[in-house]
Amino acid sequence: MSENYSYQDYLKQAFINERLVLFLNKYPRRSFLNWIFVATYYAAIHYLNAFLKYKNYDIPKKHTGKSMYEFGSVESAKKHLSTNKNKIIDAAGTDFEQLFHWSCDIRYKPRRYQLLGKKEIKNALVHLKAVRLVVFNELEIKPKWDNTYKKIRITKINKRDLRRLSDERQEDLGK
Repeated sequence: MSENYSYQDYLKQAFINERLVLFLNKYPRRSFLNWIFVATYYAAIHYLNAFLKYKNYDIPKKHTGKSMYEFGSVESAKKHLSTNKNKIIDAAGTDFEQLFHWSCDIRYKPRRYQLLGKKEIKNALVHLKAVRLVVFNELEIKPKWDNTYKKIRITKINKRDLRRLSDERQEDLGK
């Protein structure tokens, strides 16, 4: 996706990627494990791009920057992916970075995926939830299926759902 897309387009794509993750996780065959990590990262990057687009920040053209003057998605996440509203204070830059590293390991270090298992998948889903919490809280909207499950709509997220996501995040952090 390029900069010509709206934040709603990025949210919808993140939602689709996240649904793929949940589907693959229901059938955790060894041969699918690597795709769970890749799809989790791609969900996170589309959530990040929705966030950046909404905030009028530049969408990175690369995953990492080559210099202190060039930001990639990892640097952008670490700098910008935070929230402080609706009585929720959180940051998910390091969560995003971990998903990036797992995705790179899976794609470019073929033997590495043999070391990743169900425990790491659970952790990847926790990291993705952190990214989603920050994005949903800042944008105050979320994607969801319409009644026919054929189209994705962007709807306002209520404070109760945000609080539930935040409480889950605190549980995940052990607080």
